[in-house]
Amino acid sequence: MQAGKYESDGTHHRTVKDKEVAQQFQEALIRKRAVLEMTGWSNSTLYNRIATGHFKPGVKVGSRMVAWPRSEVEAYIQARIAERDVEIGGAA
Repeated sequence: MQAGKYESDGTHHRTVKDKEVAQQFQEALIRKRAVLEMTGWSNSTLYNRIATGHFKPGVKVGSRMVAWPRSEVEAYIQARIAERDVEIGGAA
């Protein structure tokens, strides 16, 4: 699609290029607290899973700051659900 063309959702008007850029940046980096809340893990469990290769390490975003791509955390959770469903013989 070409820049300069406009789309509307009824309330907002933006160029097609603006929409494409916005879609590229939808990937959010989330901090450790959010990862722990999403997974239900403790701090030590998170780092044990990273050490054993069962969970990807975070992305360094500062000298003392790490965050995880939300999509990777969500994919990990979905994979665990799928494994459970296979083990019990199908989706609930």
